[in-house]
Amino acid sequence: RHRIRMRFSHALKKTALALLGDWVYTSCIMEKTERMKHMPFLDVRTSCPVSSEQETLLKAELGKAIALIPGKSESSLMAQFTDNCRLWMGGEQDGPIAFVNVMIYGTAAQEACERFQAAVIPLLERELGAKHVYLKFEEVSHWFWN
Repeated sequence: RHRIRMRFSHALKKTALALLGDWVYTSCIMEKTERMKHMPFLDVRTSCPVSSEQETLLKAELGKAIALIPGKSESSLMAQFTDNCRLWMGGEQDGPIAFVNVMIYGTAAQEACERFQAAVIPLLERELGAKHVYLKFEEVSHWFWN
């Protein structure tokens, strides 16, 4: 009798651990999928040099600005900064010029995009002296990451 209880107990433990493992795995996949839905990517290109101090400040301020779009946050933001790009406007290199490609998983309301651009354009004008700032919003339906 005692042995049966021990074996049953061991089998029950194995089953419980297996179920717990499945639950943890499923929870991790669901959490990753949920984060993936919210992960924005900002590709910031400028015609002027950007110091590491400016880049750090811009990253922080862009992180605040991305939160103006519902479901987006700095904690899931990926940003790329490329400075000294050869950007032209109207056949001239009258700069500094900044181009920001805003890629988001899913869609965003027009009002949210307007709030974002109202924060970002003055930021780039102030911090980089940008004469021309362009933002392009790209809504992505297929987004993969590890």
